[in-house]
Amino acid sequence: MFGGNADFPHEVVLAELSPAAERRDAPGVCPSRSGLLVSYRGLVEYINVYNDGTIFYKDALLNEYHGPKLSGDELAALMEAFADSGFDKARSSLRPMGRVPDRHSLTLICTRDQYVSLPGHETTLAPLLKRIEWLKDRATSQTSYMLMFKEKIRQRIFEWPYPEVPLSRLARQDHPRIANGPEDEKVPPDILSRMAAFTAHGGTSETNADVFWNSDGKMYRVYQPSRGDFRTMGVFEVMQPKMLLRDRPETPEPTFSGSSLSKPAGVFWPAELEVRLAQVGKDGLRLSPDEYRKHWPFYFELFAMGSGGLGLDIIDDGYLYRGVRICRVDPQQPRTRCTEAYASTH
Repeated sequence: MFGGNADFPHEVVLAELSPAAERRDAPGVCPSRSGLLVSYRGLVEYINVYNDGTIFYKDALLNEYHGPKLSGDELAALMEAFADSGFDKARSSLRPMGRVPDRHSLTLICTRDQYVSLPGHETTLAPLLKRIEWLKDRATSQTSYMLMFKEKIRQRIFEWPYPEVPLSRLARQDHPRIANGPEDEKVPPDILSRMAAFTAHGGTSETNADVFWNSDGKMYRVYQPSRGDFRTMGVFEVMQPKMLLRDRPETPEPTFSGSSLSKPAGVFWPAELEVRLAQVGKDGLRLSPDEYRKHWPFYFELFAMGSGGLGLDIIDDGYLYRGVRICRVDPQQPRTRCTEAYASTH
C-alpha cells in the first residue's frame, strides 16, 4: 500500500490505507482495494486519481489542488483511454529504488499494478497523456487567478542632484573606481535622511521605502551607504517588465525565470496591460482566463512568486505596490501559502 510519501511513492507501509478510498465495481472501473487507481509523475508535478473518483494534483510550483470527483462515466472513459492506447502492452518498468524520486512515469493499478517509465513511450501514449492533461484541468477547474498585493504607497520621487556621481554608474556591479574621486565624498545628511535602509537580514526597512530617485531618464531606489560615502550606497534601477522574462526559456512549460528575486528596486507594471493595480481591492482582483493566457509570461512570474509565499514591488501610476503576486484560489480551500503570505504583517 502507498506509504504516503509523495516524493518516494515506491515506499510501502501497512498502516496508511486511505479511509476515504472506496471500492467501485461499476463497468469500466477497476476494483482496486488500495485506493490508488492512476498515478502520473512528471519532473516535479504529479497527479493521482483514486478509485472513488477523487483527484489530487500537485503542480510544478508545489501548489495542491483537489478538484471535483470524477463521475462513474468519467472514470470509465479514463479506463477506456488506457485500453485504447494499448497501455497494457507497454513494457513495464521497475520502480526507482532507495531514495531515488519517481519521475516521468505512469501507473495503473487495475487487474495488476503496471508501472511504466514514460521516456520512449511519448508517441504511442500521446492520446493517454492528453487525458492526463485533462485531469490537471479538471483538478483546477474550480480555481481562479487572483491578483493581490500587500500594501499601496504613494511614491516620493526626487531628482538626483549629483550629475558628477551618476546613479547609472553606481548601479553597475563592475563600475570603475576613481581614486579620490567624487564617489569617495560623504553623502550630505539631507540626502542621506531620504535614503532607504537595509535591515540586519538584508531586507528593506519600512523607512523611506517610498523614496525613488530620477537620474538620466531612469528611476532608482537608493540605500544608505555602509561607510557614509557615495561609493558604498546601494543603487538599484527600477526595471522594465521585459527584464523579468529575459532569462525565461522559450518553452510553453511553466518555468520560473527567477529574475524577479533579484529586483530590489522593483519593476514597472506593463503599460500594455489593460488591468491596472489601482483596480485591485483588498480581497484581490479576479483575472479572467483569457487575460491570464494573453499575458501569461508576465503573470506567471507573479504566480510563481506567490506560490513561494512571496511578492514583488511594482510601480504603477505614481504608487508603489508591495507584495504583488497572483494566487490560484479554490473557493473550497481559499487560504493558501500565497493568500496568507503577508497575513502576519497586517
